[in-house]
Amino acid sequence: MTSITSEHKASQYAPLLFQVIQLNDQVEYPSWSLYNFASKKLLAISELYLLDKPTYSSEIDAFRQALMTLYPSKTHADLESINYDLLKNNIFEITVATEMKKAYQHYVDTLEN
Repeated sequence: MTSITSEHKASQYAPLLFQVIQLNDQVEYPSWSLYNFASKKLLAISELYLLDKPTYSSEIDAFRQALMTLYPSKTHADLESINYDLLKNNIFEITVATEMKKAYQHYVDTLEN
């Protein structure tokens, strides 16, 4: 979503992003599918970021901490440097253009009114 930097393009993609997040909420993954569960949780947290919800920081911190507990402590230093999206620092701040965030907020506001 970093490539979506025009307001017009962002406003076109906001409804699709909203649908993806809503559909994600309805998906049920088998309990053994940890990666899929984590991806689903990360997408839900992304909506908190997109909407500037105050719980975003605590949710992403708790999510990252939960994932870190799954890995042996000797690998923690390497986890954040590898290309593993679930653990990237500031993943949404890096991957979501400001225009997309604003368009998403505007789209959700129009749905609520």
